[in-house]
Amino acid sequence: MFNINSLSLLRESNQLEAKAASNGTPRSMWETYCAFANTNGGTILLGVGEDAQHNLQLVGVNNPEHMVKDIWDTLNNKNKISSNILIEENISIEQMDDNKSIIRITVPRANRSDKPIYINGNPIGGTYRRNFEGDYKCSQEEYQAMVRDNGSSVNSMDQSPLLQHSVDDFDMETVRSYRNMLSAVRPQHPWLTLDTDEFLMRIGALAKDESNKLHPTRSGLLMFGQEWCIITEFPYYFLDYREITNADSRWSHRIVSSDGSWSGNLYDFWSIVWQRLSRKIDVPFLLNSQSLRVDDTPLHMAVREALANTLIHADYYMRGNTVITYNDAVSTDVDGSSQSSIETNSANDGFKLSFANPGCLRMPVEVALAGGFSDSRNPALLKMFALISVVERAGSGFDAMRAGCDWA
Repeated sequence: MFNINSLSLLRESNQLEAKAASNGTPRSMWETYCAFANTNGGTILLGVGEDAQHNLQLVGVNNPEHMVKDIWDTLNNKNKISSNILIEENISIEQMDDNKSIIRITVPRANRSDKPIYINGNPIGGTYRRNFEGDYKCSQEEYQAMVRDNGSSVNSMDQSPLLQHSVDDFDMETVRSYRNMLSAVRPQHPWLTLDTDEFLMRIGALAKDESNKLHPTRSGLLMFGQEWCIITEFPYYFLDYREITNADSRWSHRIVSSDGSWSGNLYDFWSIVWQRLSRKIDVPFLLNSQSLRVDDTPLHMAVREALANTLIHADYYMRGNTVITYNDAVSTDVDGSSQSSIETNSANDGFKLSFANPGCLRMPVEVALAGGFSDSRNPALLKMFALISVVERAGSGFDAMRAGCDWA
């Protein structure tokens, strides 16, 4: 939050927009409203301009009550604004010095079910996002990503059958490996007695079409499919694991989904990468209450959770790669990314791990960090990984990762 009584100290940013509004409500304000709503929210100040050095300065608005009425009328006009996400407390008239008034509009980040928010009845050309201090039209790809995330098509995107694919597109060695893992962690699970097709239906990897013919679901194809089949549905699909052990080289070891020497699917990628990462974490000598050796440390749990969540929550229709990097050649601080990312540093082991995937976080950062709330982009993938006890479904992933980093 900022102090509007100190305008000269403020600058426009990714969450602050100033408009002089000397001739009434500016049309460009609605682009900013959409951009803030579709991104991370922000505040619009009407009656505030900029000088040549981009310092904010008080201008004031004439007849602010009339402008506020005009704003509410436009917000509730579906031909102008696709969705009004404001409540009365979000718009206020502020009395400033020199008897001047400004209008403050606080735009929250829209719920994903309300996105995309657009203007003039034009979903493609009227959807905006906020970058730094500018409002930019969303590309068709960005618009479609918001539509996929808005909840209206969860079943069709994640769990409905892909009619152009068959069970022959699965790598059956991957399926057997997954069943063996389930048998190891839950030996009494009733689904282990089912035949392969029925088993895959129960976990959400296969579904029937209208004629009762079985087809892979989107999550099933991602989890168990052969890479060359996966990319026919997800053309930007690319998994990349890199190990950097020398600051002078790009990487010392690399695993990519497209090299043709292995299946290239999510489950096998997780298995291969987890085996390598788990061996790189030191295990101190610890005994449990039964005097048995403890080999699964909080850092192991944190890395396992981060790796699985990176794969589970990616938007595989978006451009961008899913990249996991192990780096013991440099030491840096935790940082962010334009993609979803988590970075873990271990002072004890002297390495850095970074996890990045395509797709925006589906909830505000503060909600994700608070924990206790799960909002999976791919619920069937989440179910498959949860069945083999790789992740939980309690919205506690960030807590587990923080605990592991604190332990390290």
